[in-house]
Amino acid sequence: RWIRLIQLDENNNPVRIRTFEDSGGLISDLAFDEASGDMLVIFWNNSPVRYGPGKIVTCTGDLNEDGSVDGGDMGLLLSAWQTPGADLNDDGVLTAKVNEVVRSEHYVGDAKEVPLHKMLYPEGTAFLHTVRYVNVNDEGDISVSPRMKEVRYMVKKKFLTLGELKGRYYLERKEKHFENLPYANDFGHDGVSNKHGWTLLGFIENEQGQLRQQNHEEQFFCTGCHKSVGAIIDETFSFPRKVAGVNGWGYIDLKSMQDAPNVGEKQGEYLTYLQRVRGGDEFRQNQEMLTRWFKKDGSVDIEKVKSLPDIYSLITPSKRRALDLNKAYKTIVEEQSFIYGRDATLGTASNVLLEIDEEIPPLHPEHQHQWDIRLNWHKTSKVTLANKVKR
Repeated sequence: RWIRLIQLDENNNPVRIRTFEDSGGLISDLAFDEASGDMLVIFWNNSPVRYGPGKIVTCTGDLNEDGSVDGGDMGLLLSAWQTPGADLNDDGVLTAKVNEVVRSEHYVGDAKEVPLHKMLYPEGTAFLHTVRYVNVNDEGDISVSPRMKEVRYMVKKKFLTLGELKGRYYLERKEKHFENLPYANDFGHDGVSNKHGWTLLGFIENEQGQLRQQNHEEQFFCTGCHKSVGAIIDETFSFPRKVAGVNGWGYIDLKSMQDAPNVGEKQGEYLTYLQRVRGGDEFRQNQEMLTRWFKKDGSVDIEKVKSLPDIYSLITPSKRRALDLNKAYKTIVEEQSFIYGRDATLGTASNVLLEIDEEIPPLHPEHQHQWDIRLNWHKTSKVTLANKVKR
């Protein structure tokens, strides 16, 4: 066992995390010697163990003492509150630094007694994320705004085996075949079930900009993606796509990310999207993207896109467009018209069909693609991979 303590400064900001080996028995108390700065750990037999303060850290938030505040510090901070409590690399020692992961027969953490099921989360798994406005600082840099548009939460209430999930997908195909409308079980303040084991609950802005619980139709919007979309993994999107290694545990930093290819693809996901969609958005009318990355004949300027240093340079809008998008979305908030779409557009969408002609055939085979949502971060140069898997 190990002891992990978070050291705070006078403003209660995390400064450092100390890890100590617990080799003296069960802990009964912790004390701090103000005169020396030592920490005293009192074990069950009243034998104190004294730990010195060690290196003084001057960079607030640099928990791993590498001279910078980044995703590694966030991962260490999160792990300080709850560690897996498992020997991940099977070396017989619980350590703070793991460079190799041995595949286990069980999950870790609170689900350590539950048998592992490939590509499925254990019952009780929960995800929460926010949707935010585009922030623009005085220098024109684009970042995530403190102001939230939405808060989205989902929890796995019931574990379904692969066989049971196949049965649920079959029922959906049957509903579509007989042209039955989809439905969802609404549990009020507990959220809406996607019928695949997950319950989803969302909050969105009211007319005054305060978050409120989404109504039934608005939450039905969420189940549409987290259910029968073919690209998802156990009804989720983001977690299987996170940056590999320690850098994946923290806030997304577009300036440190390169265009990684999807599993099974050779070139970056963004470049592939631009080529297949022939535009920078679903409506193919983002004029900034068309001007920046497309040639006059409508083809992608591949070499120009490949020469970019990071994702930030590729997808972030200009200051003017960012402010216009925020203003356009504010109109949706004032109208409370979320059921008609939540994507702000700067003008009328022209590349859409107002009516569907049933005589129009589906996409030709050359425009149909098999797609794996996972990203192959091994193919980028900016990601430091610290984890390997033994099978």
